[in-house]
Amino acid sequence: PDLAAISRELAGGQAALVRIDLPAESALASPPASARVRPLAGAGSWHDVALLGAAPVSDAQVQGSSFLALWRGAPAAIGTTLRASLAAPGEPEKGLVVPQSALVRYAGGTFVYVPKDKGYEKRVVVVSRVVPQGVVLSSGVGPGDRVVVGGAQQLLASELLGSTAGAQGDSD
Repeated sequence: PDLAAISRELAGGQAALVRIDLPAESALASPPASARVRPLAGAGSWHDVALLGAAPVSDAQVQGSSFLALWRGAPAAIGTTLRASLAAPGEPEKGLVVPQSALVRYAGGTFVYVPKDKGYEKRVVVVSRVVPQGVVLSSGVGPGDRVVVGGAQQLLASELLGSTAGAQGDSD
């Protein structure tokens, strides 16, 4: 809002411009409400920064959303790599994070297998986004549900072979 004041702070070394780049898979539904940063290396403490808005261009390698922020006070040295924490407005996203290996895609649907007393139950799930640990499932499973993370494709193959064998036997 006050470009002249910000320019004076930057020129006087009382502030620094910070660019926050999000990975493509971390797209936000709405702009962040606030942000904190700290040096990536070492044990520096978190520092609140003033979000200025979306950056005019994205990082060519990261390909995600980018934001500009103002670090007031004694900023980190120029070129310091920072870790950022963004707070988005609204309710936190609810879901279950599972590894990619838990997913089975078949006939246009996405499924997981949940262990039951006698075998496994195949459940339709909705993947809301990809995260470094795997994917966030927004429906189909809930708290306390266990999900098969190794061998899900084999369970599907067994299921399909069983239904094919039954269908072939019926036609004889």
